[in-house]
Amino acid sequence: MDYIETKIYTTTAGVEPVCAMLARHGVDEVSVEDSADLQAIIDAKDWLGWDYVSDELTGEQGAGFGGAQSTGQDGAPCAEPDGEQGVDIDPLSNEAVIAFYTEDTDAGGELLSQIKIALMSLKGDEQYGHYGEGADFGRLYAESEPLTDEWKNNWKESFRAFRASERIVIKPSWDEGEADALVRGGDIVIAIDPGMAFGTGTHETTAMCLAELERTLRPSMSVLDIGAGSGILSIAAAMLGAGRVTAVEYDADAAASAAGNLALNGVEGRVELIEGDIRELAEKLGRYDIVAANLASGLVKQITGLLREVTAGGGRLIVSGLLDREEQDMRGVLESAGFIVSRVETRGEWLLICVDFS
Repeated sequence: MDYIETKIYTTTAGVEPVCAMLARHGVDEVSVEDSADLQAIIDAKDWLGWDYVSDELTGEQGAGFGGAQSTGQDGAPCAEPDGEQGVDIDPLSNEAVIAFYTEDTDAGGELLSQIKIALMSLKGDEQYGHYGEGADFGRLYAESEPLTDEWKNNWKESFRAFRASERIVIKPSWDEGEADALVRGGDIVIAIDPGMAFGTGTHETTAMCLAELERTLRPSMSVLDIGAGSGILSIAAAMLGAGRVTAVEYDADAAASAAGNLALNGVEGRVELIEGDIRELAEKLGRYDIVAANLASGLVKQITGLLREVTAGGGRLIVSGLLDREEQDMRGVLESAGFIVSRVETRGEWLLICVDFS
C-alpha cells in the first residue's frame, strides 16, 4: 500500500481545532511539531536539570527546528519523505505543523479534498470570530507529498529488538538475530510487523499493559483485548499461557495487521480475532478474567458500562491510553461503574489504571 503524507501548517492555538477537525474525518493518528513544546523545555531548564541544547534546536544558528524529531503513534520517528528528520519551525514562534498519512487511492484522494475544504471552513470560522476575538490559527495551509520507498523503510531503523518487561522481548519481524543477545531463560519473544497499526511495545501505554499482563495473568485465565491494534497484547497473553484470548479491533487495516502478527508468532489458533465494534459485540462475548482496553479516554468513557459487562467477577480491567492529568476524572468514571481501583502507574505523561470488579 502506498501512502500520502500531508502537513498542515498552523499555530499552537490551532493544533486542537485542527486535530478535532481531522478526527471528525476519521484521521485519529497524527504527528504534531509544536514550537511551544520546545519552549516549555527551555523555560523549565532549572528543574529538568539539563545544561546544554544543540543550536539546531534553539535556532540560534538559523537551523530552525530541524533537529527535533516528531514521533508516530508508538514512538517511532516520523521521517520526512527525503529522509530528513523534523520540520522547519522556529522554536521561539507559535508555529506548529500537524502531519498525517492517507492511502494513495481514489478514496484517500477524496478524503484529502474534504479535509482541505474543511481547513478553508475552519479559517473562515477563525476570521469571523467563532473561536473568540484574536484567535490566530496561522496559515492553515496543507501540503501533500507521496511517500518514497526510502521513507517507508527509514523508520524501521528506529524499531529494534528490546525488552518490554521482565519476561517479554519484542523484536521487529525483520530482525536477523539481534534479539538473541537480549533473551534470557524463561523469556517469551514476540515478533511484530506493525504496518499502520498501533502497538510495537515501545509506546509507554503498550509497555505498561504488557508488564501488567505479565504481572497478573495466570495459566488458563481468559483475556479480552479491546482495540487490539497490531495484536501485541493478545499475542503476549497467549504466550503467557492464557486459556482463552479474544482480540477485538474496529479498524479493518489494523485487524489485518493483527492477523498477520498472530500468524507470525504461531498463535493464530489460540487467539480469536474479531473485526468489529465492541459496542455491538459485548453481549455476545461473555466475561473474561482480564480485560485490556488500551484506548483514548473518550472511548473508555463511552464503553465503561460494557467493560463491566465483559469483566468477570473477581476479574481485572487494565485501562491505558490515558494521559496522567486524566487520573482523577477516570478514577471517578470507573468507580461509578462499580470498579475498584487497585493500582495506578505513570510513565512520562501516560497513565495506566488497573481496576478490579467484585
